[in-house]
Formats: sequence, structure tokens, C-alpha cells
Amino acid sequence: MGATGPAGATGAIGPAGPPGATGSIGPAGPAGSQGPQGVTGAAGPAGSLFGEDAAVFAGFTSTTTNGAIGSREQMHASCAAEIPGSHLCHIAEYNLATSATPPPQGGAWIDSSAGTDGGFETYGTNDGVASTTSGRYAGRHPYANCLSWTATAQASGLSVEMGGAFFRDCAQQRVLACCTTPYRERFRGYTAVTVTGAAGGRAAMHARCGAEFPGAHLCHAAEYERATPTTTPPANGAWLDASGFALRGEVSLDTSTASANAGRWTGRAIYENCTNWIDASASLAGTAVKPGLVLSSSCATARPLACCD
Repeated sequence: MGATGPAGATGAIGPAGPPGATGSIGPAGPAGSQGPQGVTGAAGPAGSLFGEDAAVFAGFTSTTTNGAIGSREQMHASCAAEIPGSHLCHIAEYNLATSATPPPQGGAWIDSSAGTDGGFETYGTNDGVASTTSGRYAGRHPYANCLSWTATAQASGLSVEMGGAFFRDCAQQRVLACCTTPYRERFRGYTAVTVTGAAGGRAAMHARCGAEFPGAHLCHAAEYERATPTTTPPANGAWLDASGFALRGEVSLDTSTASANAGRWTGRAIYENCTNWIDASASLAGTAVKPGLVLSSSCATARPLACCD
């Protein structure tokens, strides 16, 4: 046999054969590590319900107090310190929230509620009906709220317990029932400027609030209480407008019922608004909030203004 000749040129690639059968799935690889958290998105639009229609229970504080913490504002502040954004519940608000958390064995302090009788009369406390027409009772009451949370002797306050709500001795220590119900009303602060009752009219009072807190106006009593302020008023008090009701063709002036249907009292009242904030006579009075008390006080005294928006 002779020697092998040189290799010829590579021929063209033939057509592809049919695909083979699918092979079995291999084992899963190790899980990857979690990536960093993304940026928080913008807050959604506000809900459409506010106040008692949207009651929310937040919890009970771990710290306790007797009934003489010093003011309702301090009760709100104690709730907010443990549960940010919360305030002391009132009993109708608490029950409207339909909480599934049992109250502690020793009970928890809570504000009383108040509302109207369907006419023009208001009643002092309404602790048995969880109605959206009920609001916080803000009157200084020796047997319903320890004189607005300022007293222990010969006084009682409302305690929410497993069996319902009961009036208990203000000298006892209890935790607080706290809610985060969204209220439209917002407290902005007390003005640095002070005025007597001769302030130049209600518009001038609103303007003074707006000058120090842009967009603010003089609070009326129910609005102030619904804003659940946490800042104790000055000892000498701060001016408020009175509040009232207009139901069934009748009007009623009331500074103790902070229900949603309470509005600003704008009638000329010599003992509630210094005849619409134009008179500084010592014999006349305007509505002022002091620690633990909303009361009529002499128009001759210069006071800061309580401002809301």
C-alpha cells in the first residue's frame, strides 16, 4: 500500500439532527441574599372618616397615675409619650373602636363622654351609649373625671374594666386607655402676645393666631378639646371662644361637650366672649382654658390665645 495522501478540504456542515430528549431538572441553587430595603413611598391620601366615626383604640400605658396628674392635657401627653400620636380615650370613642384587647385587671382611666338629647339640651355624661354623636366630656366634674384630672380627695373618675365602665376613687393608681382616632381639629399653640377682652373683635383674634401660627385661628372650646392638646395651658389661662349647639330650632351655649356637632358660639355673650371680644370691663367675662379647667374669666385680664387649625 502506498503512503497516505494529504487530507482534503473540510466539507460543508450537514443539516442539524432532531433535538434530543429533555434532560432532568438539576438541583436548585443556593438562595440569594436579601437586597436593601427600598425607599419608603409617599403617604397615601387621608381617609374620609374622622373623629368618632373613625375611632381607633391604640392600647393601655404601662405607667400608672392617680387622678391628680394635673390636667387633661397631661393625660394626653402621658398617652403620647408611650404610644406616639395617641391621646386619652373618652368612653364612647373607646367603645366605638370595638377593641379586642381586654382591659387590665385594675382598670384604666378614661374620660367620660357627653352629647345631646336630640333637642337643644346637653347632658353631662353619657357613658352607656357608644354613639358617634357623643364627644369628650370636658367639664370639671368631681365624680366623672377627678375634677378634670386634678384631684384625688373626695372625687372619682371613670375607669374602663372587664365588666364595663365604673367610677373609681381618684386616689388609686391606674394605667391609661389611649386612642389614635384621627380628628380634623388640630391644636397649634398659645400665642406669645396677650390681649384683654377688648381685642378689636373676633376677626382680630383670628388674625393674632394667624400671625404667630400661619393658617391658625382662635379655637372654640369643643374644637380645642377635640384637638387633644398635650401642652398644659398657662396658669393664668388662654382665651377661647365658647361653643354651642343649634338643634331643632333652639340654640344652647355649652363649653363642656366636645361632640362633632358643637360649633363656635358667635352670639354677643357678656359672660362668655366679652361681647364678641370688644369689651375689657372687669364685670364681664370671656371663656378661658386653664390647667384642668375651662371657665368664664374676667375680660380685664390680658391673656394669650389658644390657636387651632
